Amino acid sequence: MKFELDFDESTKKITATGLLLLATFGVYCLKSGYRETLLFTFLALAVMLLFLMMPTSVEVENSSADGNLIKVNRILGSTRIRCRVKEVEMVEKLDRGLLIGTAGLFGWYGVFIVNGETALVYSRKRRDLVMLKAERNYVFGVRDSEGFLSVLNRQT
Repeated sequence: MKFELDFDESTKKITATGLLLLATFGVYCLKSGYRETLLFTFLALAVMLLFLMMPTSVEVENSSADGNLIKVNRILGSTRIRCRVKEVEMVEKLDRGLLIGTAGLFGWYGVFIVNGETALVYSRKRRDLVMLKAERNYVFGVRDSEGFLSVLNRQT
């Protein structure tokens, strides 16, 4: 079953602000010189990579002998997670706890500390998330959190 990921207002504001700052810096660099233009090019490529790695949807396939298959679709490829679901719970809000990844620019994805535990986060929003506990912890910010939760609960 496929679940879409939507941007929330905070992600839209952070992304718009970040892109505006990058564009402003780009105009400055074009007028300044070679060294600044190299720095701008590096920053623009890094932002483009973040955009390409942004999660767009999550698919859950029925359980099999090897466990459940969860596919996180991105603009550039996808990530397949095969796991045996131990527990599923709702996470009200993703607080500050970023270890590595992005916190707001094109979404919230990377390694975060969620409810005192390390988790891989795939989300475009900061609230109403679903935490899946397996061999590793995963947090997903899908549009239909309740539906996603019920599909995962059927597989535990």
